[in-house]
Amino acid sequence: MKKWIFRILILLLIAVILISLFYVYPKLPIINGYAAKRACSSIFVSGRTLETVENGDLNAFPQNLASIQVDESSQSVSSAVLGLSKSTSVYRPGLGCKLLIGDDNHISKYKPPARTILKPTDTLPWPYGIKEVKPDLTEEQLGKLELALEAAFDTDGQWEKKTRAMLVMKDGQLLAEKYKAPYNRETPFLGWSMTKSVANILVGSLVKEGKLSVDQNNLLPEWSGDDRANITLDNLMRMNTGLLWNEEYGSVSQVTQMLFLKETAADYAIDSPTQSKPGDTWAYSSGTSNILGRVIRNTFESDDDYLSYPHNALFEKLDITTAQIETDESNEYVFSSFMYASARDWAKLGQLYLNEGIWLNDTIFTKEWHDYSLLPTPHSEGKYGAHIWLNGNPKEYPSCPDDTYKFSGYEGQYVIMIPSLDLVIVRLGLSKGPPFDMDKVLGMIIEAVG
Repeated sequence: MKKWIFRILILLLIAVILISLFYVYPKLPIINGYAAKRACSSIFVSGRTLETVENGDLNAFPQNLASIQVDESSQSVSSAVLGLSKSTSVYRPGLGCKLLIGDDNHISKYKPPARTILKPTDTLPWPYGIKEVKPDLTEEQLGKLELALEAAFDTDGQWEKKTRAMLVMKDGQLLAEKYKAPYNRETPFLGWSMTKSVANILVGSLVKEGKLSVDQNNLLPEWSGDDRANITLDNLMRMNTGLLWNEEYGSVSQVTQMLFLKETAADYAIDSPTQSKPGDTWAYSSGTSNILGRVIRNTFESDDDYLSYPHNALFEKLDITTAQIETDESNEYVFSSFMYASARDWAKLGQLYLNEGIWLNDTIFTKEWHDYSLLPTPHSEGKYGAHIWLNGNPKEYPSCPDDTYKFSGYEGQYVIMIPSLDLVIVRLGLSKGPPFDMDKVLGMIIEAVG
């Protein structure tokens, strides 16, 4: 009898292993690509340790199946599950970390352009200079604000809300910031899809320069001669192109293949077929943002001009020192997902939007672009503008005024702007759901300083 029970248990164990392999094996290239890329960027862009990455970013199933190897000499990271489907990501200054996918290695063929050394003024308070100024708040307000930020963080010994950084600005003044050790004001954080809103700013800058127009079509030579030639820049900005796309991150989908299996993200997205007429439907699509990135790329004659544009047109003008938009292996920026910046530098981008594109003596984009970007896209239930999220109808954040809008990224990366209260609020972390309650925290901040 015992032998039969033992045999049954063995068969059940084998069945569980086989089912697990059947479920996990097709995803191994995605799992390893994600793990190698995330670890590489966290270590070589953010300056973190492998331990913090494994215990935080890669601590959930199935990413925690991956075994990570770091090679400091080549500044690369490799990942494999039980030695299978190994992926490698390599870091290059000015380009960030990229997965090695194609047969012809573009990594060693490009030297990033030299960057201007920033010299921010010490006569102006942050964010326009580097002078630190005491918040203009009463003791009661400071106490309430401190409680609001504490509500966003885990208490000692917990890791549920998973907030790493919070920052609050009002009237262009830094009121409070809080970080979970070992993170601090210099740590570059992955914004995930907040990168899409940075693409909005760059497109707005190119529109200001007369190099792009929202109503132009025939955007790509790959689309000439078919219905996709009717897609306009406005359709790309509003994600109502009608292109077929699957934004499912828990499977081998279009978005996971694009980010972790393809040499050139834009090429893969550009090949998407149509499923409806432009403007007839709205569907969130990271592929659309990388198609938009190709349109941006095509406005430049050289790699140097293209790769230096975010720095020259935006980062240098705002004295943003920690930002890195990463490229894919073909050296095109992955505008859907891969920008790193400190909480303070993310906040500067939010303040730029509150300023309607003006930063000191520079006009990064026009008020017309600002207003256009915040117009609700049809069929989006009032929750999406032009690569910027709105408060929606019904409101996503009931505690906030109707004019609230935000940059938003995976796992709860937020830069939230409230124009009527002149507030910018940054939250960076690893979780967007319960027990973390963004609306509750926003309500407490508004009560404290609004």
